Amino acid sequence: MIAAQAGDSVAYNQLLEELCVCVKAYASRFLKGWGNVDDCVQECLVSIHNARHTYDPDRAFRPWLFAIARNKITDNFRKYSRLRTKETNTFDEAIHGQATPEQDNIDTQKDLKFLLSQLDPKFRDPLCLTKLEGLSIKEVSQSLNISESLVKVRVFRGLNMLKKLVAKEIE
Repeated sequence: MIAAQAGDSVAYNQLLEELCVCVKAYASRFLKGWGNVDDCVQECLVSIHNARHTYDPDRAFRPWLFAIARNKITDNFRKYSRLRTKETNTFDEAIHGQATPEQDNIDTQKDLKFLLSQLDPKFRDPLCLTKLEGLSIKEVSQSLNISESLVKVRVFRGLNMLKKLVAKEIE
């Protein structure tokens, strides 16, 4: 990225090729069945291109990259969720007159993703990586470049925030 910022087009092309693979793997974990991964990857790459001047070479590249990717994935998920909810509800009502058990499962997944999308990324990421992805505290610590104790604190606080969001939705 530093070479690309300096105007090295060969380095920039190589960076984009490597980021395409990396971002696609990252987006695929979150968007399984929820949207077009390739479209989301393209949106991420465009955002990275547009924001490349904001990257500070004195700081780690991965957090900067994944912050942009996470925001685009969240946007993609929200857009696709709204469209899918309208289509699925209309289809199920027309065919069955009510939601099916499969629809209930999809709705639960959508509700969880919606609630998680409302959390600040600094709490959502450690929570998702430990509780949903099954990574260890140490792995998450290394991945997010924060201390293990901070991972534990953020998971704990994220769970509490999630509980409050659920309680608020139930009211």
